[in-house]
Amino acid sequence: MHNLCPVEFYLRHLLARQSHDTSLRLTDIEQPTLILVGDGDRNMTSEINHRMSSEILAKGIPNSKLVVLPNERHSYFFSNPDEAHRIIREFIKD
Repeated sequence: MHNLCPVEFYLRHLLARQSHDTSLRLTDIEQPTLILVGDGDRNMTSEINHRMSSEILAKGIPNSKLVVLPNERHSYFFSNPDEAHRIIREFIKD
């Protein structure tokens, strides 16, 4: 939060992501993939939210693992860093 980008850059990002769709390329990902999302990450900023996007990623990426963090929203690295880091370390060990 100490190094925020200018508002103009953030708005450009929002506009660009609205029409960006690479979902047909998900099957090209060959590495084991961890997908983390909070179960409450459901704010609608476009047609889909992060929770929905995570489901799409998990279904489309071969050899992926979806972990839904209970009682968490978008900022689980700040609100529950120990659990997030534990899950990542466990995934890397496997």
